[in-house]
Amino acid sequence: MVSRMIYLSTLDFNILDKVMKQKPAVHAPKSVWCNPIHFLAYGFGSGAIPVAPGTFGTLAAIPIYLLIQDLPLALYFAVVVIVTLLGIALCHITARDLGVHDHPGIVWDEIAGYLLTMLAAPKGWGWIGLDQQVYRDGSQGTEGAGSHGYGATAKSIG
Repeated sequence: MVSRMIYLSTLDFNILDKVMKQKPAVHAPKSVWCNPIHFLAYGFGSGAIPVAPGTFGTLAAIPIYLLIQDLPLALYFAVVVIVTLLGIALCHITARDLGVHDHPGIVWDEIAGYLLTMLAAPKGWGWIGLDQQVYRDGSQGTEGAGSHGYGATAKSIG
């Protein structure tokens, strides 16, 4: 029991040490709140959250999904294509304006990617939560590499 407690406290310190060594969060520019293009590229402002902006961008996609989930498959797919193409323009313009190729707060690609992963998912809150977790887990390994997993098309093309 004591050895397990020592292991857990060491584990806690290792996690704390990793967090302390992380780069400080990149703060969102003020233009997010006054420029509609930047506001959309920042996932309706969700990308301005300094901790895990991609995760919050994915969460911002859930209300959009709830609005379009009952569309026929072909129409749903058309909406995803439009969201993706719009995102390419939004992300390109915002990145150009900020002078940063892949700012972590630009999360429109997370929205497009989430909607794409939900394309043929069964309806229901359980699937929404599961898909959000699977989508975020799948996109975590590429952080800092210039892309953010499945939703990379909106930024990497633009």
